[in-house]
Formats: sequence, C-alpha cells, structure tokens
Amino acid sequence: MPLAGIHKSFNFKCLRGGTPVTKYYEVLRGYRAKRATAKLALFNTWCSQNTVFSLDPVIADLAAVLHADLLRTGQLIGDNDILIAVTALHHGYHMATANIGHFGRIPGLTIEDWTQP
Repeated sequence: MPLAGIHKSFNFKCLRGGTPVTKYYEVLRGYRAKRATAKLALFNTWCSQNTVFSLDPVIADLAAVLHADLLRTGQLIGDNDILIAVTALHHGYHMATANIGHFGRIPGLTIEDWTQP
C-alpha cells in the first residue's frame, strides 16, 4: 500500500517501510480507547508486514540534541514528534505526515505530505 493510502486508512505519521514505536503506541492507544477493533486489526496487520522501529539510546540522544536545537531557536515541537523525526533521520527514511509545519523545522528530514495527490 502506498504511503498516502496508509495514512488515509490510519491517519498517522509513518516512515517508508514502517513506523516508530512512539507512533505505534499513539495509534494503539487511540484505537483501543475508541474500541475501533476493525481499524486496530488492520493496523496490526500492516505493522506485521512492516517494521516497528524501536527507541534506543542512539535515537534518544539524537532526539535530545534536536530538542535542544529547536528549543534554542524557539521552534520546539512535541517530544513524540521529535522522536518520530529522528527515527526517520537515523534510518534514512522519508516521513509521511500532514503536519508539514512541525516537521518542516527538522533539518535534513524528507517529508511527504500524504494529503496531496
């Protein structure tokens, strides 16, 4: 399924080839809270066929550096978004999102706006 199709189905940020564990948690949390069992099953199937990227000390350190840089320049975004962005950068993946305003602040991050055809 192309990235645009994934996002229209799940409405979440992901990387080409997978999703960071932070986003995995956010999606699971939302679907479980809403008892959206059909979407949860579809999401779990997608995740079983793709990579769920772990949070490790390298990612955490990169996130801390990016957080400090964004804070110094008055461009700070949320912690989960920082973790998602550095996971993409670290693994060399593009990121699909509709939140171009936040993720456009991240130097070197390649973004695909999944709302555009």
